[in-house]
Amino acid sequence: MKRVLVPLAPGFEEIEAITVIDILRRAGVEVTVAGTQSGPIEASRKTKHLCDCTLDDVRAEDFDMIVLPGGLPGTTNLRNDPRVRSIIDTLHAKNRYLAAICAAPTVLSAFGVLNGHAATSHPSVRNEIAAAVVNARQRGAPSGYPTVLHGIKRSTRSTEMLNIIRDFV
Repeated sequence: MKRVLVPLAPGFEEIEAITVIDILRRAGVEVTVAGTQSGPIEASRKTKHLCDCTLDDVRAEDFDMIVLPGGLPGTTNLRNDPRVRSIIDTLHAKNRYLAAICAAPTVLSAFGVLNGHAATSHPSVRNEIAAAVVNARQRGAPSGYPTVLHGIKRSTRSTEMLNIIRDFV
């Protein structure tokens, strides 16, 4: 069975996390939702969510994919968490799937994962990833759609994550 990690940090975007978790679980994928802290995690719209465990309880090697939800300040909180960096580094080295939605490609960019690859992001954070990436439009990708290269999957739209999930499952 495929295993996916969805890390949640305070300020994550609800629809970008919960929709992915729901669809993957309905497809029979084992999803682990790990918080950057114990207890409820408050999302960007002030809803509170319980995780299966914390990031301290997971081993990157156990997962086939990580999905980073966007949202602010959730994305910033993920980027500033050394456990997230360690997990991303491990999965990237093993050529596992990395997925980032909306503003979350900034996390992958900050960790050097996007260097030299085409990528898309929410327009509000495009400048944060611009120095690291090859322009996705130069590679023929329409703006806002996911680009797939070497196991890296990025999306700026939750609906596009459905296509990534379908291909993964």
